[in-house]
Amino acid sequence: MKKSIIKKIEAKDKFKEMYKFELTMENGDVGIIYKVENDPKVSEGDEKHYTLKPNGSMKIVNPEYQNNSTNYSYKATDDETNIRRAVALKTGVQFAIAKEMNSDQAVEVAEKFLKFLNNETTKVERVDDLPF
Repeated sequence: MKKSIIKKIEAKDKFKEMYKFELTMENGDVGIIYKVENDPKVSEGDEKHYTLKPNGSMKIVNPEYQNNSTNYSYKATDDETNIRRAVALKTGVQFAIAKEMNSDQAVEVAEKFLKFLNNETTKVERVDDLPF
């Protein structure tokens, strides 16, 4: 990340739906920023933190967000668990609708499906085993 003062702002041709602005920095860097509106939201004389990509695009960076950001990492097992839970819930609700059950019964059915999906049981419990 670099830091410099904006020396010059020049509007360029639009790219698709985006407005382009060429920023010339006091340190000699030149880059293009893209905005949805025809306003660069920066002014000449502003000191900004930024990154500059090899293709010439520039991104204005707020260092406060970068220093306070939390790095989240999702493990495949977390995703798989969430998918299993979603599948069990959806299946439980569909089953409950077909059998005209209430929401509490749908959750109980979903929990039974989840046990099967998590390999906590080797067989699908019979409908007779359900609590209704």
